[in-house]
Parts: sequence; structure tokens; C-alpha cells
Amino acid sequence: MTKDKWQEGYYYGFYSGKIAVYKDLLKIQYADWSLHSLNGKDWKPDEIYITDYLIEENKDKPLKIVYPYEICDVNNNLITDHIVGKAKNRTIGEIWKSIDKMMIKYCDSTGESLFGDHRFIESIDYKHNQIQFYTGS
Repeated sequence: MTKDKWQEGYYYGFYSGKIAVYKDLLKIQYADWSLHSLNGKDWKPDEIYITDYLIEENKDKPLKIVYPYEICDVNNNLITDHIVGKAKNRTIGEIWKSIDKMMIKYCDSTGESLFGDHRFIESIDYKHNQIQFYTGS
């Protein structure tokens, strides 16, 4: 194993552990933080906690959160829609908790979610005073 591969593994494990601790502290039940893109730019795990707030201005104001999605109906027609939630402020923690609540809210009685197995928050865009997020599995 090369030194670079060892360091890469070390940092991956360190940040995965750090995220797991925050997930526990925030009482996140469903959503996994796997952010790699913020406003189309690379996002590194260490930046999540070095910068407490996603945006600095009006950090204590609530923030609208939008999740766009596409599903097929029983006739195999593609339906494009979105759901909306709200974070009580603009901290990463509150945004993550709000996304988690949205994911739980849109589960049916069998536990099936509108999100399917896409519980990983992979990309966030902030514009027009709202967050739009995208998931993956």
C-alpha cells in the first residue's frame, strides 16, 4: 500500500466517523450526509464543520428546502414534481435535520419512501433564498 492510499483511507475513515457522530447528535434517522457538491463546486467533508453555516447572511432566518423528483406512474408515464420543507435556520445541522424529516414524512406505511434507496444527500444548490438538494444511493 502506498503512503497516498493509506492517507486517503485514513481521512475517509476519520471523516466518516465524524459524520456518524454528528448524525447521532442531531438524531438523524434516515438521511445520510454524503455531500460532494455545493453550488456545483467540490465540497470536502472537513468543510462541513469548519464552516458552521451554509450561507453567512441571515443565518438565523428559516430556509426553504426543495427536492425535485421524477417517478413513473402505473402506465409508465414520467411525472416530474417536487416536495418542500423548511429548516429553522441556515446551519448545516438544521438543513440536514429538515431533509431527514422530509425523507421520513414521505414514507408510506410499509416504510417505502418517495426517495427509494436514495437516502444519501449528495448535492446542494443554494439560490433564490432556498436550498435544492439531490440524492443518490
